[in-house]
Amino acid sequence: MLDMRTVMFSNIYIFIICTLVMALLRRQARDRFAGMGHWLADFAFQTIAVILISLRGQIPATLSILLANILVIVGAFLGYVGYCLFIGRKKRQVRNIVLLIAFTAVQGFFTHIQPNLQARSFNIALCLGLICFQSFYLLAFRSKSKPYARAVALINGGYVLVNFFRLGMYILHWSGTQDYFASGLTEILFQVAYQILFILLTCGIFLMVNKALLTGIQTEREKFSKAFHSSPNAILLTNMEDGAIFEVNEAFTRLTGYSPEEAIGTKTLDLGIWDPANDRSAMVQELEKNGRLQNREILFRTKSGDALTGLLSMEIIIIEGKKTILSSFSDISDRKRMEEHIRGLLAEKELLLKEVHHRIKNNLNTVISLLEIQADNANEAPEAARIIGIAADRMRSMSQLYDKLYRFEHYTELPLNSFLDPLIREIADNFPNADAITIETSLDDRTLDLRLLTPLGIITNELVTNAMKYAFPKGRRGRLRASSRGGGKRFILLFEDDGIGFGDSVALDTSSGFGITLVRMLCEQIGARLRVENERGTRFVIEFEA
Repeated sequence: MLDMRTVMFSNIYIFIICTLVMALLRRQARDRFAGMGHWLADFAFQTIAVILISLRGQIPATLSILLANILVIVGAFLGYVGYCLFIGRKKRQVRNIVLLIAFTAVQGFFTHIQPNLQARSFNIALCLGLICFQSFYLLAFRSKSKPYARAVALINGGYVLVNFFRLGMYILHWSGTQDYFASGLTEILFQVAYQILFILLTCGIFLMVNKALLTGIQTEREKFSKAFHSSPNAILLTNMEDGAIFEVNEAFTRLTGYSPEEAIGTKTLDLGIWDPANDRSAMVQELEKNGRLQNREILFRTKSGDALTGLLSMEIIIIEGKKTILSSFSDISDRKRMEEHIRGLLAEKELLLKEVHHRIKNNLNTVISLLEIQADNANEAPEAARIIGIAADRMRSMSQLYDKLYRFEHYTELPLNSFLDPLIREIADNFPNADAITIETSLDDRTLDLRLLTPLGIITNELVTNAMKYAFPKGRRGRLRASSRGGGKRFILLFEDDGIGFGDSVALDTSSGFGITLVRMLCEQIGARLRVENERGTRFVIEFEA
């Protein structure tokens, strides 16, 4: 005849085996489904609880009664949380946490303060029944997208029935014994029922997870099949070892002209779609090394013998345990022809641009030369010669700007330092006192468009020329500095020297000198504010939005 101790010791072996099964199942599917860790914790807690209960009388009551019973309920709660995660329904567990706290308080009271076996058993059956009912309801009525969870729902329903029958028994018949191992036949049958349900639950979860895996695999297979056959690129699957084709899509047939019947079972080299210039062995070696090959330009031939240019990508996948090459290629022949056409047009444009550049530069140099000759011949009119020379300098500044724009990769914009730095030094080098003047520049590489660069070039010419002519008389040595600063759209350009300055009699707004007037007009043209500081030399500050 069965006794409670025998049943509990048999439970130990069964629960350990079921826990190991759950551990293997989690290892198999932990990356695919949530909740596996919670189920494993549930099974582990139940197993530890059975072991502690079996040692009752040999270890303290706190461990064999209180802790064991708490592990049973906490394990059931973790199992319920695992079901929620598995079917994708995250729920707040406030009421269950309150239930656990209340259960622990009641169990502690009837363990240490007023020991009562039946009260503890009633408390366990009630809490376990409530949690199992939640699991049953969740899996039976809230998991419509996962019908394979219904079996586990029924098993949890079995737990609910057993616990409610147990509650009814305690209400109708309240035994006075305090020795758990001396419980009657009815309690033994309840433990056997728990044992059977635990085995069924293990099998149910195992089948549920495997059905979910199979469903997921089937879904992925259907997705792969749809993507494979509906792809606009030609796709084929080949054995990695010999290149034998065992699957092609419709785009492959349209592109190459070979039907699936003609292609499947034939090696790619024998079929003749790859041009002999393509070294398959080299591509396979690269594929084995890197795992994939992307956007490789290749030559291939259609069934009719037409040579086309394709863009090939390859990747290694495992099908039925064998390495398989997934190849995808598309015809880019039209694109290649268009690229060649565009390259030809660009070459023609470059040639034409060079010719235009040389003609414009020659014309500018001719104008500059004519102005310089005219200035040299104006012996009887020194002032006229000076004005013509200044005009030649301004033309030279514009010529240099044009030359810089031509040589830069963008024809409508240029970095400020690439333009102004050499311009300033070239202007300064034209003066006889150039060796006595130190040129310093601190210009950033902000890119400005032609709308700003042209007037800035002329302004620079005027300010540097004036500084070289008037700031350092009688061989005086000095420093001329150009710098820029600013952030966002705000931009400040500074020209400063440590020469003799303008003197107090010169006012920027009222000055009638042509150079200053021209600078002021150009600043107004680009919306810039101009101010002059005449302390310890001269500083021109030009502030504008770039």
